[in-house]
Amino acid sequence: PKTPKQAPTSLNKPLAGVVHRCSIGMARYVSFVGVNNAQSTAKTFPEHFNEATITQEDMYIVELDLTAIDPNARTATFLLELVLGGILEHETDTGVLDLDGNSLVIKIGHQSLLFDSGDAVADQSVSLILEDVSPLFNYPFDAYTLEMSIYCTEVDESNTSDIKYTRLPSGVILYEGEQGWRTSASFEQLTYINGTATYGTTVRMTVTRADSVKFFSMFIVILMWIISLGMLAIAINYVLSSSLEVFYDIPALAIALLFALPFVRDVQPSVPTVGITVDILGFFFNMIIIAIATLMVMGALSSRHHRAKKLLVEAAQPRSLNQAAQQSVGEGNAPAAKLDDEVA
Repeated sequence: PKTPKQAPTSLNKPLAGVVHRCSIGMARYVSFVGVNNAQSTAKTFPEHFNEATITQEDMYIVELDLTAIDPNARTATFLLELVLGGILEHETDTGVLDLDGNSLVIKIGHQSLLFDSGDAVADQSVSLILEDVSPLFNYPFDAYTLEMSIYCTEVDESNTSDIKYTRLPSGVILYEGEQGWRTSASFEQLTYINGTATYGTTVRMTVTRADSVKFFSMFIVILMWIISLGMLAIAINYVLSSSLEVFYDIPALAIALLFALPFVRDVQPSVPTVGITVDILGFFFNMIIIAIATLMVMGALSSRHHRAKKLLVEAAQPRSLNQAAQQSVGEGNAPAAKLDDEVA
């Protein structure tokens, strides 16, 4: 029996390359989606509880939702909600706090929120300071850390001469996802200076740019280099060309790119003002290259105008000389013709 013919390997290689690239792209997309889904899930402390079960415990629960990260101001903004779990839920049955005349202080980082008996339980916006690991100058590879201690204290001021402070059992629910950022939070039991554990939580968070932001920023940097070097190559070809044809497409392109490149640079997600690392490595040199290309093109255009005008003048000179000669010959023959008429 005849053996079946195999398909040419030259056809299999491109197909395998396409499949390989598609699989890499799909894996990268799944990775991005996985990171976003993981960050949209709440983290809780104590860690053996989840979002549903922690609200059943007899404790004051501080729920934090990361709403904004501002590296220019070095702040992270959280929306804080106080949740009373278990039997403590009755303290808000009327819509206001019922603390038997006492006050509740929530300490978060270097800030504190005070709730008195009779206060409405409403969401609060809290801004905390970010510490630089890699400064904003290194965009999009800047990184930050945030550390905050969270605990609740009941203040009994019934006896002004002997104010009592009681640390209350508390927990934390944290939503750390933020568009364009990748965060990672860890929890520890709060301890006193002497190492004794107490009610409260220490939250440590690292903040970096999302992989998609880094990829797109580097893509824009490479694109600006391609645009600027391509314009320089076009300008050199325009200058070295011996053609006398005068057209304005290339000069218009050079001038347009000179003003358009800053807008291309600003397409990068949440890019800071001019002066960061990617500007030093790309944008500044790209602008200089395009400015030089524009000057070259404008100089070549002016030179073409001058040469074309000169050739027109040179081409017109022989015609004017011939016309003058013919006119002088005509004028010299006119008297002889008149004399012949008279003789006749």
